[in-house]
Amino acid sequence: MAFGRRTRNLATSIVRFIARHACGRTISRGETGKKWKAGNYDAEFPLRWMQKDLHLASVSAYESGVAMPVTNVTKEVYRLAMRGGRGTDDFSAIYEFATGDSEKEPKSQR
Repeated sequence: MAFGRRTRNLATSIVRFIARHACGRTISRGETGKKWKAGNYDAEFPLRWMQKDLHLASVSAYESGVAMPVTNVTKEVYRLAMRGGRGTDDFSAIYEFATGDSEKEPKSQR
């Protein structure tokens, strides 16, 4: 909230942008949910992009003087998932990574 107020409702703009573009359209159509339930994490919005976006949000908040500790922790969890070979999977693969409910072998990141 503080970040959104300090950046003149940037958060609202971000949500609207996501809803109108690739990631948001796919999620809103319900197709992604079906894939997740089936354990299919073919990337529509790669996990590494989500981590990058979390990093950018964290940096912007820092530069605006707003603490966002949950964003920073989440960003680091995504980074660990990338190190564990999930960077090219859909961002939703974070669930399996975080719960340890995965048999995926680690692979090197580009």
